[in-house]
Amino acid sequence: MLKFSLFVIVLLGFHQSSSSYENRIESYYRDIDFNQNSSELRHRLYQLLSTTQKNVIHYTSNKHIDSWDILKQCEKYDTSSKNVLLFYGYNDIDQTKFNDRIRCEDSSCHQSNCKNLWNREHVFPKSKILKNENYSDIIKDLHNIRASDPKMNTKKGNRNFGLGKLASGINSKGEFFPGEEWKGDVARTIMYMCLKYPENCKSNQISAGCMTYNYNCKIPELFLKWNEADPVSQIEINRNEIIYKVQGNRNPFIDFPEYSRKIWGIN
Repeated sequence: MLKFSLFVIVLLGFHQSSSSYENRIESYYRDIDFNQNSSELRHRLYQLLSTTQKNVIHYTSNKHIDSWDILKQCEKYDTSSKNVLLFYGYNDIDQTKFNDRIRCEDSSCHQSNCKNLWNREHVFPKSKILKNENYSDIIKDLHNIRASDPKMNTKKGNRNFGLGKLASGINSKGEFFPGEEWKGDVARTIMYMCLKYPENCKSNQISAGCMTYNYNCKIPELFLKWNEADPVSQIEINRNEIIYKVQGNRNPFIDFPEYSRKIWGIN
């Protein structure tokens, strides 16, 4: 009961303030000058994301709000829906289930047999996040966690992201293409993780498009192109708002996708 009550309070707070969306963005970034050079801009945004993250939500908990609870709310078109969107999914019509785009929110998988249920996907793979004393908190960052079909999740694994067409899948190089609908979401998530955790999340570890991590390659061109080709969706905006409410910080690449190249110092 405590867990449910707290979650209702969180969501009510979100709905009551939804009309002031633009004001919240303006207030959050009020001390950021987007005309600064890229190095200064990255540093200031890094500080903002770090200092405003007030909460690390439980990954799994029976007594407190956890990542399962948040996913059931932020992975939807709207809060009245009973279905969650499955990251990398694309087809609800055929008989194949692993490629489903939506699934009932109550079919979350908390056991070993997860067939036709849904579990949690780390867009920036946990296995490729460099470990230090902050690792246990980094893997709980809600901006990096999505709902996914378990089989699709396994198929993606910790493969590099790479080129593809239309639906998600593995290309001829063994890289994973997230699908046309999701490639922008992937790009903006990866850029957030690399900005927020620069010592732990190296972009060259998850894309074959950039194998050196130097001044000229702070983010692979692949992700910049995906960001531009697949604009921010209402789903991403809704996620960003709900996560902001419970975690405390925002994804600037969702709020200002047009500044992505400026932030990374790439023209």
